[in-house]
Amino acid sequence: LSDVEKIRKLPWMVTADIFNTGFVYLTFAGSVFILFLDELGLDNAQIGFMLALIPFCGLVAPFIAPWVTRFGYKRTFVTFWGLRNVTRGCCCGCGEPLTANGFSRFRNRRS
Repeated sequence: LSDVEKIRKLPWMVTADIFNTGFVYLTFAGSVFILFLDELGLDNAQIGFMLALIPFCGLVAPFIAPWVTRFGYKRTFVTFWGLRNVTRGCCCGCGEPLTANGFSRFRNRRS
């Protein structure tokens, strides 16, 4: 890309970064995620493990950097972005299938 094209696409990149930051703060970095895990019935140790996974990815990054270089930056990004969205979709839709299969923990929780 030329410098002019990069400058022209800069507002879209900033907008995408703003929305991604908002998504992270509202889901994984905020109290909403902890309340969601508590609502699923996880105990404190399991919630702590889930919260520790995010910083763990930062520790692993230098060791998988050579693999990412060989596999390709764009292909790696698209692969894990897709996995993130599939995981998020499964988390959002977990209540109804569990209720339909007879898990009473999720049925009539608040009356």
